[in-house]
Amino acid sequence: MVNWRAVLVVLVVSVFLMRCSENPVNLGQKELPDPELSGKLLKDTLYATSVRSVKKSSPLKTDNTGSLLFGKFQGLEFRPIIKYTKPVAFPNKVYVHKATVSLIVKTVQGDTLIPYQISAYRITEDWVDNTDEVWNDYRSSIDQDRPIGNVTLEGRLQDTLHLAITDTALVATWTDTGSATPNYGFLLDFSADEPDFIIEFQAHPKLILEYEVELNTVLRKDSSFAVTDAFLIQGDFNRLDTTQYNYVSTLRPRNVLLEFDFQPFLDRFPDGVLVTSANLHLPFVDEQSWIHPDYGANLYLRALISPLNSGELEYDTTRTPIGFDRLFFDSTYLRIAPGTDRRNFAIQYIQSWFKEVAPYEGYLIEFRNDADYFSYFAIPDIGRARPYLIIYYWIPPGTRF
Repeated sequence: MVNWRAVLVVLVVSVFLMRCSENPVNLGQKELPDPELSGKLLKDTLYATSVRSVKKSSPLKTDNTGSLLFGKFQGLEFRPIIKYTKPVAFPNKVYVHKATVSLIVKTVQGDTLIPYQISAYRITEDWVDNTDEVWNDYRSSIDQDRPIGNVTLEGRLQDTLHLAITDTALVATWTDTGSATPNYGFLLDFSADEPDFIIEFQAHPKLILEYEVELNTVLRKDSSFAVTDAFLIQGDFNRLDTTQYNYVSTLRPRNVLLEFDFQPFLDRFPDGVLVTSANLHLPFVDEQSWIHPDYGANLYLRALISPLNSGELEYDTTRTPIGFDRLFFDSTYLRIAPGTDRRNFAIQYIQSWFKEVAPYEGYLIEFRNDADYFSYFAIPDIGRARPYLIIYYWIPPGTRF
């Protein structure tokens, strides 16, 4: 007969000996995360290590813009070049009685107290856009001795200017495909002693004609929109203090380049973090800037993949451009737009540093549209005010075993 009491004693002793033979130090070899950090949303600030401005080397084309700029301002001069072609409805031979170009005024900037006269001159050379060689000296490519029309801007309140083309015989040749007179359009010019300001006209202005057809005396009226137009850009900014400021600008485009050192931040978290949001604060000096009232801070942030000191600027086209357009007039910083842009910036631009080795060189700040209007921001040198990143991130809690 089995002695169950004895068997029970043997089992208890065996279990006790087995537990005593284990080394309790081996149970907790994995280091536990800092309970003050793990599982919490944290914030860090990273300051820029360099700031510089680079002027784009290639000339700016203006033949595909929504505006035609006219006038002179802060060292720059703007002259629209406009060409009309024959509408399908027009017969080959017409007699033009009246021709009027409707110039819709979008914005006027600068001194508008003095009337501003606009004159049209026939272009005598063939052209495709504003970068053609014929515009190296625009005066040699127009008939300066014979203006074909003029109109005067009488202050800021006019929403449309009606430029009467007095040379109606010339306009008639524009409608005749068999005419021996070449159609190169006309240029809008101003007197050198006019005050400084810019008019933004709506692109593709309308030409309104009153005419009669050959062998028919019935007066007709029709219209056509310019199919080829652009504006010349001459001169350069004369109010930019490049010794103290870095500029991002339109028309003579400049970009601002920023560099940050991410390595200390990466070294603190070798196992990585989850970046939930991020924002870039870029200081600017309002008194040294010219901010367009309709567009504000219409800027993009991009990842620069070419070295900051290289001659050619190349950015990563696989990353979403970030809307850099939060402008507060009671503040001195530009910021990334909240919401989707800050999330995309966190995921595509900051988180990638934990996934790739040096995924990009720095940041490029540029205007989204640099050919439709006059605007620039003055960014102080890094010794006076440093751009900085605010990074919001989460450290996942570690497991206990």
